[in-house]
Amino acid sequence: MHHRYNARSSVAIFRYKPRFLEVFADYIGREYLCVDRAPASEFAFWVDRWPRFIAKPADGVLGRGVTEIVAADWQSRDDLRMYLKRHRLGLLEEPIRQHDALSALCPSSVNTVRITTLCLDGSVEILSAVLRIGSGAFVDNLGAGGIAAPVDETCGTVIGPAVAKDVREDRHVRHPLTGAAILGFSIPFWPQVLRLVTDAARIVPDVHTVGWDVAVGANGPLLVEGNDNWDKTLAQLPSGKGLMPILCKLEQRVNSSSANR
Repeated sequence: MHHRYNARSSVAIFRYKPRFLEVFADYIGREYLCVDRAPASEFAFWVDRWPRFIAKPADGVLGRGVTEIVAADWQSRDDLRMYLKRHRLGLLEEPIRQHDALSALCPSSVNTVRITTLCLDGSVEILSAVLRIGSGAFVDNLGAGGIAAPVDETCGTVIGPAVAKDVREDRHVRHPLTGAAILGFSIPFWPQVLRLVTDAARIVPDVHTVGWDVAVGANGPLLVEGNDNWDKTLAQLPSGKGLMPILCKLEQRVNSSSANR
């Protein structure tokens, strides 16, 4: 699906995180720094401003390499800078402080909503909505041991138990570590979450389908990243329903739209 609907010339915006943050600057709600672009003085200012920050590979996927850095753990800024470069942690981000309700589910990770959209001729369809929750790790990705639950996109309420990537594992109506209720959980600021992804989906018009990772802070939602090659398993596994019926209808719309141009 991604290959048919997303222009190869534009998907690099989503695969190189610094470029994504530039293009979607109005939606990210946090500061960032590219280590390779920043002079030593700017890096020093960053460390002074954010003594605890998030470091990521600029082209990373699936949460791999995402690391929390505490500057005080390093003898000097030069040592820290060398470490970041050596481990290809080229993107630094201000930590996201998530909404207390989401933190109560699992405080070790920023628990995000994955909303998959399709945008055709300026009209945005929501294909799926899933709440991702960490299971004690620093990230909430399914591939890192996280769990995910289906969300009713009309109201932002979790409508089924959370599942792991391994379907043989238990399904969870409560979080396995914190005991917090997952089934029936209401995602804060849901109308604003939908407005954010709807607006974002129109920014790069020739990338028609994107899986958006949205964090929710105390004052509203912010974009973490967008995935042009979004995970079809994540979009379908939590609900137990395939996307094929929806995609067939949308395929008809795409063909009709193309024929009318």
